[in-house]
Formats: sequence, C-alpha cells, structure tokens
Amino acid sequence: MMDKDKLEKLFKNVCLFFRTYFQDIREVEAKKANLDSARITSTKLQALRVNHEQKRSHKPQPPKPVPDCSVNKLGTGSENRKKKRETAWAQLSHTRLKALSNYEG
Repeated sequence: MMDKDKLEKLFKNVCLFFRTYFQDIREVEAKKANLDSARITSTKLQALRVNHEQKRSHKPQPPKPVPDCSVNKLGTGSENRKKKRETAWAQLSHTRLKALSNYEG
C-alpha cells in the first residue's frame, strides 16, 4: 500500500494534469470561435456594403433651435389651467341654470 504523502502528491499531479488539459481545450475552442467570427461571409459583406452606403447618403442635419426660456413666459402654464377651470365652472353653472329652469317651469 502507498504512503499518504505519495497519494497526495499523485493526486495533486493528476489534478494539475486535468487543469492544464482542460485549459488547453478551452484555449483551442476560443481560438476556433475567434476564427469563425473573423471569417467574412456573404451576409457580413452585404451588411458592410449597406452600412457603407448609408453613411454616404447621410446628410448633416441643421442644429435644432434652442427653446426660448425667457422669464416673461414662465407663468403661462397656469393660465391654461385657469381657462380649463373657467370652462368647467361655466359648464357647471350652465347645468345648474338648466336644472333651475326645469324646476321653475
């Protein structure tokens, strides 16, 4: 029977062998994948041509206008809300008047 030290050394050597073996396999597979992705196919060529044509036809757009943020126009949003309230109040009073006229008549 083997010593405990010899068994440990043998086990470490076997583990080291498998680690390096599988690392080599991973490296080979990674290189194959890189080669496959680097290979130019007809669809990649077509996509490159389309991209190149799109870049040629691209015309520079004029800059967008900067919105006017002057101090005079800061309160205009509340005016719209007031108008909405007034129309709602006018509708309400109109229905009240109609109800009153029905009640009186």
